[in-house]
Amino acid sequence: MMVLTIPLMSYGQDYAFVYINDGTGSTSSVPTATWTTVGDGSQKDFVTGSVNNWTLSANVLTAGAGAGGTYMVRYSLSYAGVATNNWLAGISINNADPTTIQSQRTVVSSTKDTGTISGSGLITVSVGQTVRLKVKPSSIGTFKPIEAQITLVEVTEASTSYYGGMQISSDQIQTPGTSFTKLTGFAALSDLSGWTVSSNELVAGASAAGTYLVTYSSTFTGIGAVGSPATYTHGLVKNGSLALTDPTTMKSIVKANATDRQHTSACGIVSIISGDKISVEVKTANSGKQMTTRYAQVQLYKITGTTAPSVASMYINTDQTLAIGAMTTWYTVGTFTSGTLNEWGFASNTLTPTTGSDAAGMYRLDYSLSFSSLVLDDRYSIAVFVGGAQKLGSTSQRKIRSANYLGTVTGSVLVPVTSTSSTIQLKIRKDMGSTGNMTIKKANLALYSLIPGSHDGSLPVELSDWKATSSLGVVKLFWTTDSEIENQGFIIERNQETGDKSQNTWLEIASFSKNPELLGQGSTTSQNDYYFIDKQVKVGKTYHYRLSDVDYRGSITRHAEIDVTVKDAGADLKPSDVKLHTAFPNPFNPDVNLSFTLENSVENLSLEIYDLQGILINTLSSGY
Repeated sequence: MMVLTIPLMSYGQDYAFVYINDGTGSTSSVPTATWTTVGDGSQKDFVTGSVNNWTLSANVLTAGAGAGGTYMVRYSLSYAGVATNNWLAGISINNADPTTIQSQRTVVSSTKDTGTISGSGLITVSVGQTVRLKVKPSSIGTFKPIEAQITLVEVTEASTSYYGGMQISSDQIQTPGTSFTKLTGFAALSDLSGWTVSSNELVAGASAAGTYLVTYSSTFTGIGAVGSPATYTHGLVKNGSLALTDPTTMKSIVKANATDRQHTSACGIVSIISGDKISVEVKTANSGKQMTTRYAQVQLYKITGTTAPSVASMYINTDQTLAIGAMTTWYTVGTFTSGTLNEWGFASNTLTPTTGSDAAGMYRLDYSLSFSSLVLDDRYSIAVFVGGAQKLGSTSQRKIRSANYLGTVTGSVLVPVTSTSSTIQLKIRKDMGSTGNMTIKKANLALYSLIPGSHDGSLPVELSDWKATSSLGVVKLFWTTDSEIENQGFIIERNQETGDKSQNTWLEIASFSKNPELLGQGSTTSQNDYYFIDKQVKVGKTYHYRLSDVDYRGSITRHAEIDVTVKDAGADLKPSDVKLHTAFPNPFNPDVNLSFTLENSVENLSLEIYDLQGILINTLSSGY
């Protein structure tokens, strides 16, 4: 693994990244209900990672002569305490008490609980003003920061931008050792520009060089009893396969047992050149400690642009009771207060693009939520909803280990905004436990445009899925659009992997102008599925594919690059991907329709139904 060394480069957009690494300072006593700066006293100080028009001194960031404006701020803090205590953390401007950007978490003891607390939001600062991270306990307590990061990025919009993301969205079991090893199970998010995903790494393309804000978050279960959980450290790594040392600047640490569903996150700023690879790595304090990752997201965004963007934010900073009337049902989080708005409106806990504005574009969205529950072992999912639909890659999860225990989750996601119907909401769902009340403690959601939409205020196509599989010596490409605007159709390009990257060139293999199945749907808000079979491939070779859509004006929008290795008939005795669709109707009595999709042929298939105790109820299908 490689230390993420950041050269000090001059860019028009202001930013700052500072961090605490492997905190070794003595624990500090923090007075009851008093906001105290992280890094003060005997705590370990923040050090500079990368800054432009900002300076760091005595754990305080100060806006320089060229700074000032609106910034997206994000923080992550891994820390330990000695006695049970509820800790608030928040961003302070000019040493004032934090108000709109706060999060809250319970720490039980130093032996049972090392946790991560994080948050994000929009702030406005002027030249000479200061920014710092503060904490406040519910009662006097000792405090020791172990890993921490603060990032500030001026919100601006550019005519073009580069961004990438990958996610884990189903259980991935792994047993990391005491040295860092790559977290596995990642798949590409559909919204990528200049980046690809391969072997659980984000890979920078030829034109993607620059300075990036990078974030990750992970929801996972550990091992061990409640009183003796295992300790897990996650870190962001650049070019891990070639590196010689552990990640240093962007880490988080948390303890998790076998019944926990913990959440951890970190953030930072990193310099990227073509071919660089970004991954998440994890280690444990002791060997043989299994973990199950349920959700994880890595997002990065190039820091560029000079134009004032469209922005929107909303927050909660007072306790609110939310009634959960039904399990596995999504509820809007609390009653928000509107924050910064430009070309957006706010009403009924919903952010809505303003009619007639230039709000369309690709957005970066960050959220954080702190909450408690009255019932032991309640488990909740949290997600962003765009236009009433759950946004792929935005979901996090948290389990409340005891009554009134406070937990925090965060998330970051790219959001295409196409019209006034692209409303933004933050929702929560109870997955385990029982119905009843929960308490929303703190919440914040903020977004700003990275690039504008087309001149008519729209993005041409929003993908929710784009993947490649191989069997029987051919490649099958599948993609799904959630919406299309003035879409003529699609173009597919192929690039064969060779040892000499300079010889890799893209070849158009199919186009809507010649292949009727690639014709678009014009303008639609309905979901549409597409597929294409590439037979001009060789078994054992690896191919890269690139999908583009073309609007009625001839403008081309490229989507993510994906790769696949061609397999012959004997290599696919099991399906590479099985999708069991939602039961219909639900609830049902007495009949129900069940459907499923296999993405390659199989020799034998069975479909069985089990009850919650694992007892076989019925075999619906068995045989060829």
